[in-house]
Amino acid sequence: MRLRPQPKAARREKCKKAQPPRKFETHPLYGEIPLVLRTYQDPAGNIHNFYQWDLDYEPPMPRHAVRGDVRKQNLCFSCHAPMFFYLDRHQTCIQCGRDFVFGAAEQKYWYETLGFYGTSVAIRCPECRRKKRNETSLNQQIAVAKFNLKKSPQDPMLLLSLAEAIVLCHMKTGHGKIEEAITAARKAHRIDSNAVEGMFWEGCSHRIAGRVDKARDLLRNFLATAPRSRQQATLMAKATEYLEELGES
Repeated sequence: MRLRPQPKAARREKCKKAQPPRKFETHPLYGEIPLVLRTYQDPAGNIHNFYQWDLDYEPPMPRHAVRGDVRKQNLCFSCHAPMFFYLDRHQTCIQCGRDFVFGAAEQKYWYETLGFYGTSVAIRCPECRRKKRNETSLNQQIAVAKFNLKKSPQDPMLLLSLAEAIVLCHMKTGHGKIEEAITAARKAHRIDSNAVEGMFWEGCSHRIAGRVDKARDLLRNFLATAPRSRQQATLMAKATEYLEELGES
């Protein structure tokens, strides 16, 4: 016995019933985001259905927005909506208190290239971020120099590296053990008379500590004995600048 084919209208109605209902999630920035039905099987073999953001959705972008690539974002999409586009965000720096713009292009770089988690935001302005990076780098230089000096306590290059990092860190942050820098710089020059940078960093340390006469003598001696080379040119220019500040004609 042959079954009679169902009318087209009945077949269409049957297909409609078989398809899951379309769902949307309203987002204040991205509008009506479509949700896609997904399934997964747990270790016990049970099948579960759940809805997930449609990662192919492309909402209309406001002016000056930057399109996001949601598949590159480090974000839990079960807890947070994908960042379909980025807009400039106005922030206040927690360090200096100034207002700054966390730009849309910078956000895309943070979240899609550097891999920062999607809920992290810039809390410092670019200038304070640079200072923070420099401070971190100098603290790392101090730690590395101290670690290596435990193995080679008479290495003049390590002693100079320690003195330099302490002085620069103090200049940038106001923190640093200046007496430790003086000891390291003096010891480096005593071990190796060619390590004339020791006089420069010791002179800088006394300048920071307010010992003007000692700073002048050491900076003068550095200028008088340092070889005229491209390597020493920057330190010699700084020594001249510091002597002028200290009243050297």
